[in-house]
Amino acid sequence: MDDCREPEQRALGPGPGRAPVGLGSVPGSVPGQGALPGDAAPVGSVQGPVALPERLAPSELAAPTPASGALPLQLPESATPAGPTPGPAALSAAPPAPPPPAAGFPDSIGQELQRRLAGGAPSRLAEAVALAAGHLHLLVGALRPSAAEFRQALGFLTELGHHSDARRQEWVLLADVLGVSALVEGLNAPRPRGATPNTGAGPFYRADAPDLALGADLSRDGRGERLRVSGRVTDLAGRGLAGARVEVWHANAAGLYENQQPDRQPEFNLRGRLRADGRGQFDFLTVKPGGYALPSDGPVGRLMAALGCPLERPAHLHFRVTAPGHETLTTHIFDRADPAIGRDAVFGVKPELLADFCARRTRSGAREHLLDLNLVLCPLARPGTDTMGGK
Repeated sequence: MDDCREPEQRALGPGPGRAPVGLGSVPGSVPGQGALPGDAAPVGSVQGPVALPERLAPSELAAPTPASGALPLQLPESATPAGPTPGPAALSAAPPAPPPPAAGFPDSIGQELQRRLAGGAPSRLAEAVALAAGHLHLLVGALRPSAAEFRQALGFLTELGHHSDARRQEWVLLADVLGVSALVEGLNAPRPRGATPNTGAGPFYRADAPDLALGADLSRDGRGERLRVSGRVTDLAGRGLAGARVEVWHANAAGLYENQQPDRQPEFNLRGRLRADGRGQFDFLTVKPGGYALPSDGPVGRLMAALGCPLERPAHLHFRVTAPGHETLTTHIFDRADPAIGRDAVFGVKPELLADFCARRTRSGAREHLLDLNLVLCPLARPGTDTMGGK
């Protein structure tokens, strides 16, 4: 059985009649990313004191509210710090907010903080703290948390630190699932039309992967259905980039990376570095990766479970491509047929990164897959610079 389409039908992007997968487009925003709510000014444009009302009426809240009108703050129980166990702490049980005065009352604490920050030397750090504190004061005014809820929030932040070390970064995971990592990536690595979109490298990249010859097999244990990958590295005009370095890494069929299972997978399993030929072409053999779920045993996983948000990541390959005179490209290539393609937990899926992992039977009857792709790089904005830190 062979369900592969012709090569010209296998270009990355939505298939015939297929709408982009869960990625809205907001005029004026970074492609693939949402606009900042309220057209907020960037960090570097904070001007004047931040005047905050003490309380906001429901009609003044910019964020959508649940159908019930309540805004419960239900953090995982394990996020509560040591001490007396607070009772149920739902905002719906808080006393109703009085109507705001006609003229509105300024947040005197926020204004005092702004005055103190203004007393120091101007810096981007001071601007960032002022903007972050201003939003926090607005959040407190809108949600009106109880003392017990405030302790719960502090306990959650404390637990994030306890779950972060050299092998695991729960703070990065929180930024990922809230879409902050994808937003920062899009702001710092915008791509013109026709270029392959940039994504984050993820936590499993290794800079010390071995150099391999074209056509090499990345699988060092031979477990999984075979995947034959062929591709081409080009510039925006479609010219092949000779000698481009192509780094690739991915999970095994069970959705686990080699550095997650150092005792069960061979060193450097399913990863390596290749050099494209004189026409920018490359190829290698590996196994078809499986999708996986982000860690659910920490505070972020419990938070997402309490919110009913998915932790799934659809099956994908990671690529990092460098070529002289061009920006480094770090990206994913996703299996279009993966059932989790519309709910990637870290918002990395873009229509241009969807590909067909075409299945067929070999002469021996074994099942294997074919993947053909183009990776399109952008020229450097200025000679000697690389926004993604490539060499």
